[in-house]
Amino acid sequence: MRLPLSVRLLGALRTRLGGSVAQLDPAEVPAARERSGRIQAGPLGRAVVGAHTPEVAVEEATLDTGSATLPVRLYRPPRAATTPPPLVVNFHGGGFVQGDLEQCDWFCGQVSLHAGAVVVSVDYRLAPEHPFPTPVQDCYDAVDAIVADAGRWGVDPGHVVVMGDSAGGNIAAVVCLVARDRAADGLAAPDIAGQCLLYPGVEMVDVLPSERAIPHAPVLDAADIRGFHRLYLAGDLEGAGTHPYASPLRADHTGLPPALVRGCSASWTGW
Repeated sequence: MRLPLSVRLLGALRTRLGGSVAQLDPAEVPAARERSGRIQAGPLGRAVVGAHTPEVAVEEATLDTGSATLPVRLYRPPRAATTPPPLVVNFHGGGFVQGDLEQCDWFCGQVSLHAGAVVVSVDYRLAPEHPFPTPVQDCYDAVDAIVADAGRWGVDPGHVVVMGDSAGGNIAAVVCLVARDRAADGLAAPDIAGQCLLYPGVEMVDVLPSERAIPHAPVLDAADIRGFHRLYLAGDLEGAGTHPYASPLRADHTGLPPALVRGCSASWTGW
């Protein structure tokens, strides 16, 4: 599937003006992330990314997970088929290093509107300041905290789906792994009914055929993918990168919730 021209233009503009965050020294990333974020938040970026539909009510909130206080954004549908409505927890993309609630604003609003669900988008902590496994832990803890206090959020804790794009798709898949593994160990864990993974990055070590075939893509080069991985894993590609909570393609997929996977280059056989 070919990326829309507007998205390719934004990716090229952000890289040209803001530089490639993925290739920087870790100490330089926060400032570069801020520059890139300003471009995306500017008029052109907002025109491309889009805003949520006014039919959906949007709320800003904070979520105390016990280990961090995370900004979240809630999207409530104008009407729900069930009361309370189902919950969808979203994790944004950005290579684990950049990205925020703004870039997935339109998408979360559309999911809420058409699915009749409350969508909670989580602004998890980013690498390299907070490398693996902190982003994963933030997102798992967020799902756990929302489900545990479902009355506050006005959602049905028995109908929970996680979703994310790119790095967020990786995290959504890993959140399901963590929940399954905790339940298998007899520990309390949220019951996740499904996962929606949009072009998820699921492998941290092996170079996939698509990266070899198209080393220079419109939005993200193969070299940038590896750069993001190094920043996320604090340079430990061969060590931490082989852990299934970093590379969920390597995990045992038995007993996981059903997954809708769109736009990824690897097959998730058996899901």
